[in-house]
Amino acid sequence: MLFRSPSVTATITPTATETPTPTITPTMTRTPTLTPSITPSTSEPLRPAVIFVEAVNDNQNNSGDLYRWMSDGGFSTWVTFTNNGVTTTGFNNAAANRYMDWSGFTNNRGNGSTAYTSTISQSSSGTDSQGNANTIYVFQTVKFPQNNIYNGNAATYVAFVPTRRMNNDAVQYTKLGYGIGSASNAVTNQTDVVSGYNSVLINYTGSTWTQGTYRAYLTTSLLAISDQFNNDVYARGGAVA
Repeated sequence: MLFRSPSVTATITPTATETPTPTITPTMTRTPTLTPSITPSTSEPLRPAVIFVEAVNDNQNNSGDLYRWMSDGGFSTWVTFTNNGVTTTGFNNAAANRYMDWSGFTNNRGNGSTAYTSTISQSSSGTDSQGNANTIYVFQTVKFPQNNIYNGNAATYVAFVPTRRMNNDAVQYTKLGYGIGSASNAVTNQTDVVSGYNSVLINYTGSTWTQGTYRAYLTTSLLAISDQFNNDVYARGGAVA
């Protein structure tokens, strides 16, 4: 009898293939550091107008008075606004610098000479301290109290105005306003400036006032005004061109 050997069936076991998992390497992103920029300040000095009150009693060529101060500085053709009035011959940058630095304008010698500063409006909005409406390029109303000049004498009022605040000298005053007894009169009462003084460019280099370029403005209405015992006197910038 023949015996048949059993068939052997091979079993194939599949081999699992391992798929590698990619490794993700994080990327470092550098965040830039912001450095703040510093903008330098471009603010400028206030540069107010300076209104000088020149008492007649300080024009007598006495020791310490304005006339003597100018004379001692070598000035004889033009000395002061009170003495020279509308005659502008000899008024120049050197004379104006000497004039502005007289100590009597700031130390109250007793005769009434003094000086006031006034903001030059850079817009036509709001009102000034005396209740008058501001007008662009017009220095605001200044009040000179009644009986401010010794012993009832007279005084001359002259305005030194920085050109920087007059649209960089693009405009100049053709008139100045003045009032006696009422601040509003300084708006309506305007008289022509004395020609010649305002044509001189004054490069002030002293230390009493803000350094810079000025022009001087005088009107005959503000020349040797008698002291007002019962009235205040007011001055204001006027028409410009």
